[in-house]
Amino acid sequence: MSDNGWIKVHRKIMKNVIWDDPLRLKAWLHCILSANHEDRDVFFEHNVVKVKKGQFITSNRKLQKEWGCSTNTVNKILKQLSELGMIEYSTESKRYTLVSLINYGVYQDRVYTHRDTERDSDRDGHRDRERDGEREQTRSNKNYKNDKEVNMASPEDEDEEGYVVPRRGEDGKWII
Repeated sequence: MSDNGWIKVHRKIMKNVIWDDPLRLKAWLHCILSANHEDRDVFFEHNVVKVKKGQFITSNRKLQKEWGCSTNTVNKILKQLSELGMIEYSTESKRYTLVSLINYGVYQDRVYTHRDTERDSDRDGHRDRERDGEREQTRSNKNYKNDKEVNMASPEDEDEEGYVVPRRGEDGKWII
């Protein structure tokens, strides 16, 4: 597994039941970080296994080591994440476990635009309302600017540690 790259984590994770359980949250984040971001063949104990985007190959022993818990706890967490609709896993092979993240592409592939941000905010009930001809802003994001559009950053906008450096683009809009 590479130490390079990043993942997207939606704020609604804070409303998920695993948020208050450090071990289950760690397990979920480990799953996201371990998932392939593209289809590829993987060697696992001298065998080639085809692994799709949003999946990863592991073993119970590896998960025990990564999560710092017992075999029974690993099995329980996998089952719970599956019941929550976050993963599917298969232990058909006695040599490995194939873990598939449900909706991986929805959260990791999507490039959000300014309009998507507005639509997501509207869906969550944080929308701008008109009241008596005056605009009442109810958004909780303090960084949101009604009068400026925002362009999403690309890898070229990152510094050497992978952090996005805000700057204005050629069109004068902020790139964040």
